[in-house]
Amino acid sequence: MTIEQMAAFLRRHEQEKAMTNNVWRYTSKVASVETCPDVFGLDFDAIMSAPDDEKANVFMAQENRAELLRSILAGRPVDDAAMQAAFGFTASALSELRRKQDPIKKPIPRNLCVLCFDDAYKTQRTAAMPLIQELGFNATFFIAQLQKTPMGVTFEDKNVFMTWEEIRELQDAGFELANHSLHHVHGSQNMGRDFNLAQIRGMEEEFARHGLEKPVTYAYPSGISNPEVVSCARECGYKWARGNEEKGSGEGIRGMTYYDPLVDSPLAICGHGDPDFYSEELLRKRVADTPEGCIFSLTYHDVGPEHWPGPIPFTRHMEILREMDMKVISIRQLEEYIDPELAYQYTKDC
Repeated sequence: MTIEQMAAFLRRHEQEKAMTNNVWRYTSKVASVETCPDVFGLDFDAIMSAPDDEKANVFMAQENRAELLRSILAGRPVDDAAMQAAFGFTASALSELRRKQDPIKKPIPRNLCVLCFDDAYKTQRTAAMPLIQELGFNATFFIAQLQKTPMGVTFEDKNVFMTWEEIRELQDAGFELANHSLHHVHGSQNMGRDFNLAQIRGMEEEFARHGLEKPVTYAYPSGISNPEVVSCARECGYKWARGNEEKGSGEGIRGMTYYDPLVDSPLAICGHGDPDFYSEELLRKRVADTPEGCIFSLTYHDVGPEHWPGPIPFTRHMEILREMDMKVISIRQLEEYIDPELAYQYTKDC
């Protein structure tokens, strides 16, 4: 086992443990140990092929390697000389390699909240923006030119959707504008690479045409992703992408869960979408239940009182976040805490 292989094993083992032990996770497969039979399993061929007077030494060398790795997994100190003799590298060198691979730049506070708004509804400018400014919150606004909605209106209806001038006002006020694809086509995750690249780049052209900054964050239409569309976001240079689906697996799981940057790809960030129906009790519980090292996020659409379906208004949602002393940020502000490139490399094999 090389130092790189051991670092990869430890990373996968920690990720799989987090997914198994976290009650918010849908998956619970732990397979990392299966990749290291030469450490955790006995190599009987090596033992039996050794000379009789060496069989015990070969057996004990295998046991010693397994015991050293178990100690590392348990967080116990391991002697550098013992590691060098068993594996050909020291525990100190392994720790330094893992430190360099770690995407966490500084500890993630328990009160961190990512706030998102989708689809460029006008109420996000008229109702949400003044309120979150007053509360000192930041947010990401995902822009798409919807061609079909449940209400039968399209982006061209400026009684329902923002004008490009209003969208620019969000940017000028310091909020993040992000790409939600050109036309937000439902089922686009199954329409192939060329279609998805055209949708991503088409919205980038709209941003450029209206003098807006090139976005660094993307959101998959309907929150559904798979490895192919994740690769499209990567190819287009995005640092972050929101999927609301656990790990961008494409398995159809609507991932109402917390973002774990040591498990979830930064190009498949999951969160709590459509919280409109939350009661005050449920919203407070979702915030309070955020696991250590994970990030709570909320995504809203039309926040106007005319179409709001929930038991408490959007304004109350924001007041609760303030009362719970949440630090509310945009997705791109995650870079204060997480290196997105290291995070992509760290999580891509999980």
